[in-house]
Amino acid sequence: MQTHKKGMYSTKNRLMNAMVALGNQKGFLETSVTEICEMAEVNRSTFYRNYESKDSLLRELEATYLQAIDLLCQGYHTVNFMDEETVLKNCRSIAGKIYAFHMESKETFRFLMSPNCDPYFRDRLMRLLRFHFTKLICANMSSPPAAINYATGFISGGIIDCLYQWIQKQDIAEDTFEDIVTRLIVSSVQCCLNI
Repeated sequence: MQTHKKGMYSTKNRLMNAMVALGNQKGFLETSVTEICEMAEVNRSTFYRNYESKDSLLRELEATYLQAIDLLCQGYHTVNFMDEETVLKNCRSIAGKIYAFHMESKETFRFLMSPNCDPYFRDRLMRLLRFHFTKLICANMSSPPAAINYATGFISGGIIDCLYQWIQKQDIAEDTFEDIVTRLIVSSVQCCLNI
């Protein structure tokens, strides 16, 4: 039974990886199920046993990606912004895990953020980040201001755009990028806490 599950997981991974590779080469809309199957070395019947269409494959890839980000961002919930000595260190530790994940899955992120892929993916990612930053801010103040939506929107949108730009260019070292964005997050949250 476990072998079957392992084989199923491997098949789904191969299909997702093939879709990402082809999508980054020629675009999601221009990629066919046949091409995905050929690259993944999977029969079309196996594809359709797992997915109704390439859109359902895309939805599972998005869900898998967002689930990983959700788990990584939960670390922010425990950061105490009142402890100035450890806040930067703790945020950098969490951010390091998030950036490491993106370095491992940068082709997937590039594909999911592509303008010819799912136009609503960025919005779903932004809502997820806003949820986590709202929770972080609310955990660090007794009465969150009405402006919290603006602050979390600013932080989340900025992170997404910076990360996408950096993955496209990779013009500065990973640790430098991580440090810059971490400091921007900490400064933005501290600014919100002082409103």
